[in-house]
Amino acid sequence: MGSLQESEELRAITARWFDAYSRGDFEAWSARFSTMAGVTAWGMGPGEFFDDADLLRRFTELDLRTAELYPLAGYSPPRP
Repeated sequence: MGSLQESEELRAITARWFDAYSRGDFEAWSARFSTMAGVTAWGMGPGEFFDDADLLRRFTELDLRTAELYPLAGYSPPRP
């Protein structure tokens, strides 16, 4: 069985994604959304299930722009 290897590239991508969310920067945050057919996501509320990339993007933009921003799970983006 293989082992999971750390990836500095994936760590950096994830850090930028969390940082964009924490700043409310939807354009930077959503740039990492998949637009491929078959994309599926679910939210935390009843009926929050998406199998359409455009609908997911529009819902997420509305959600992010109208929500009170908060740090995700105590995440603090790295500072240079």
